[in-house]
Amino acid sequence: MLDQLIISTLRKQGRGMNYKQLASLLNLSKDQRKPLQKRLKKLASKGKIETVGRGKYSCVDYQELLSGTIHHISKYDIVVETENGDEIPLARNQNVRAFEGDTVSVILKQKSGKKNKLVAEIVEINQHKRELYIGTLSIKNDVAFVILDEKRIYVDFFIPQGDLNNAEDGDKVTVELKDWPEKVKNPFGRIHSIVGKAGDLTVEMESVLTQYGLTATFPKEVVEETDQLPHSIPQEEIKKRLDLRDILTFTIDPDDAKDYDDALSFEKLDNGHFRIGVHIADVTHYVRPGTKLDKEGFNRATSVYLVDRVIPMLPERISNELCSLRANEDSLTFSTLFTINENAEVLETKIARTVIHSDYRFTYTGALDILEDDNSNSEFKQPLDTINELAKILRAKRLNNGAYDFNRAELKFKVDQGQLTGTIKKEGNDATKLIEEWMLMANKLVASTVGLKKDHTPTNNLMVYRIHDYPNEERLENLRAFLKQYDYQLD
Repeated sequence: MLDQLIISTLRKQGRGMNYKQLASLLNLSKDQRKPLQKRLKKLASKGKIETVGRGKYSCVDYQELLSGTIHHISKYDIVVETENGDEIPLARNQNVRAFEGDTVSVILKQKSGKKNKLVAEIVEINQHKRELYIGTLSIKNDVAFVILDEKRIYVDFFIPQGDLNNAEDGDKVTVELKDWPEKVKNPFGRIHSIVGKAGDLTVEMESVLTQYGLTATFPKEVVEETDQLPHSIPQEEIKKRLDLRDILTFTIDPDDAKDYDDALSFEKLDNGHFRIGVHIADVTHYVRPGTKLDKEGFNRATSVYLVDRVIPMLPERISNELCSLRANEDSLTFSTLFTINENAEVLETKIARTVIHSDYRFTYTGALDILEDDNSNSEFKQPLDTINELAKILRAKRLNNGAYDFNRAELKFKVDQGQLTGTIKKEGNDATKLIEEWMLMANKLVASTVGLKKDHTPTNNLMVYRIHDYPNEERLENLRAFLKQYDYQLD
């Protein structure tokens, strides 16, 4: 660290300095000044700094320091992503004492033997991304290491005997960085806490949460702000919206769903056409820009689904109550409305802020039972049958137009009291497919409305699309070679 401080200080000063001046800037004591002199001479002999007069030293060059983030592409292939998005490879001849995601200051140098090729050299480690790391403690012959769970950290933590904190061989532990001396391969760590025995499902889930900095709890101020949101919908808000509460509306979700963020509505018109509504919970009514709730959601970015739990993006009062389209309750929604004939030809569309009233909550299983029962006397039989038949026609049109059919079985895990007890393959059926199809219809309508003018020419609106890039050629070649062993030919 002293070397990095010396180089960084000389660079910032931009002039020659003697060891006394440097010692003063670095707040070194008298006892530390002699070692400083030795370090200056050693750095000069290595070409890291240069002498510019009697007893004075300066930086070799005065390039501006760049700040960036470390990314390990592989064990030896490391880049620094700078603030402007450039990715600069790190010079191979340095001991990188930084982890994936750490922020560093670097200088750029020409790559040895190659013109116009720049590499980065770390001058200073500004901040480690995490304070705690998680892994499994391994003790052999009284030598202790923590083997980290995170795949992009390619070193193990050495744990001195005095820093084991009563942890034993095989324990899943959290570890904090204690020191990482120069020219030492492994960082020195201190056991912070014992999570449990490696291999236990609950312990492994806690490991994932720690590794990615996830937590199910929300800051106190976010919870307080959420609790102040009224449950009832003000009349003045209803007046601003298209009122669809008298239209037959229902949700169809997995059996174990806790929040219901989309709904379908069905209406048969006098002329024989149908109006199908796809309704999405209007989160924006409750999560206002600039609020603590908004900032917390922004930082989390998404809900995270683990085998045995969900780490929500927003507090449960938002996701499971205020913005859940629960049966027999009024809800605020954004809606896409499709006027469509029996041949699934869309005659008219509309997008609107709405208020709806869900009449029933279906599970996929419950909806499928009605669809497959020709003798069902449910009031939802005819609406479900019609919506399903229209969805089948729409799906056939998509596939004929070149869409891909990713109809793969979904693997679900059965967990009982923290233990994995089995797996279930969930195949797609009419109930799941009709939801997929109408959600696609809603997405396409919104995308075309925002991205295109009425004459179908592009607008100037900034659009964010989620797309799949072309396959990586090298990986395709590896896959082709692998499949060839089993007599499969990849086009």
